[in-house]
Amino acid sequence: MGLLFESFVVQLDEKGRLSLANQNISSANASEFDSGLDEADYKLIRIMDSMQPEVVIKPYMKKGNIKPKEFLAKIYDAKTADPVIQELVSKKIWKSNARKFFPF
Repeated sequence: MGLLFESFVVQLDEKGRLSLANQNISSANASEFDSGLDEADYKLIRIMDSMQPEVVIKPYMKKGNIKPKEFLAKIYDAKTADPVIQELVSKKIWKSNARKFFPF
C-alpha cells in the first residue's frame, strides 16, 4: 500500500519548543488533547482515522480471524498478490480522501 499518513501530538518542552515526546492521536483519544485542538485538527484526525488499514480493508476481507496487516501482506505479496483488491483498496483511499486534501 505504500506509506499512509498518521497523526501525532507532540509535547512542548518548558521553553515551548517541540520535544521528542509524542503520541499517536485518533478520534478515540483526541478529547485528551482538547485544549490544544481546534475544528480543523478534529477534521484531520477523522481523515487519518478513515485511512487506517483496518478501516480501508474491512469491506474486502472475508470472514475469518486474519489481522489487517496479515491481509495486506498477503494481497501485496508478489506470490499471493491480488491486483483486483489492490486496485479497490487504492481507489477507496483516494476516492474518500483525495478531495479532502486536494479540493480543486
